[in-house]
Amino acid sequence: MLLKDGIVSHFDLYDVSNESLNAGRNLAQQMGVEDRVRFIHGYDFESDLPGGYDLVYWDNALHHMFDATAAVRWSRDALRPGGWFVMTDYVGASRFQWPAEVYDIADAVRGALPDECFHNPINPAKPYSRYVGRPTLQDMEYDPSEAADSEAILPAIDTYFPNATIRHVGGTIFHLALSEVLTNILEESDLLNSLLKRDREIDIPHYAVAVAQKPY
Repeated sequence: MLLKDGIVSHFDLYDVSNESLNAGRNLAQQMGVEDRVRFIHGYDFESDLPGGYDLVYWDNALHHMFDATAAVRWSRDALRPGGWFVMTDYVGASRFQWPAEVYDIADAVRGALPDECFHNPINPAKPYSRYVGRPTLQDMEYDPSEAADSEAILPAIDTYFPNATIRHVGGTIFHLALSEVLTNILEESDLLNSLLKRDREIDIPHYAVAVAQKPY
């Protein structure tokens, strides 16, 4: 949308997955912006690029980096003076290994939900659980990059962009407590609105938006 709306004139887009790159090419063609995008296979922060970018934009990708600190440092170095670092991403526990008190919050929320929220359309005889279980590291091997070093993101931003504006946007309820059951809650319902309000009040880093300008 940044390209389509004319906010950004050109993007260099990196991904380690050729399948994702091909999907991106198809989407860019559908949107009519394929001539303004360069698709590159590989990790961007491992590339030795001159510091001339106006914008480094991480959209739910930084938490897939195995070394988040190196990625944020690269982001600073890749920017020209006055360039912008923008991130919207998961910044919570690495590999989703939340402490017990976080799961206690999630389980308390699920325990208060009405029974209809736990309907399982795939197997109605087996409703969704009222409890959120911590995944084992073996469970997380379905995607070895998932939240690989996510806990390091905010400290890295503090180090390399100390004047960044960071806004925490919740997720403990929306992402963790409502896992699987969210589609059974009406989008405009009072229940969902109250849950989202409570989510914003929880002081636990989960999802965040960050904006910073590299000094001139």
